[in-house]
Amino acid sequence: MKQRLCNTSIGVKVALAPSLAWAGLVLVALVGWMSNQSLSAELSRVGGEGVDRLVSAQTVANRMTAMHQRLYQSLTWESIGMRADRIKELDDALLAPERPRQSRQVTR
Repeated sequence: MKQRLCNTSIGVKVALAPSLAWAGLVLVALVGWMSNQSLSAELSRVGGEGVDRLVSAQTVANRMTAMHQRLYQSLTWESIGMRADRIKELDDALLAPERPRQSRQVTR
């Protein structure tokens, strides 16, 4: 192979260099395109499943935070000597399904 390359004319050698560079660029472009397709498929898969689970977990976390707030409010009212009927009302609201809360005035 080396002997054949040494015996070829200079014109062929000059023409061969850009051809090899072009072939190398095509090879690099092909590898990049295949990598991009693979990465896109993986991101779509992860994004589809992962985002749904993340949104679900965030919803659960928000509900638990709201429940903790109401529980601590009940405990705080009990500790400051709030009326028993008012505490019972709060506890019933705590056990009820979550719904939009209305701001209420604290009465003793």
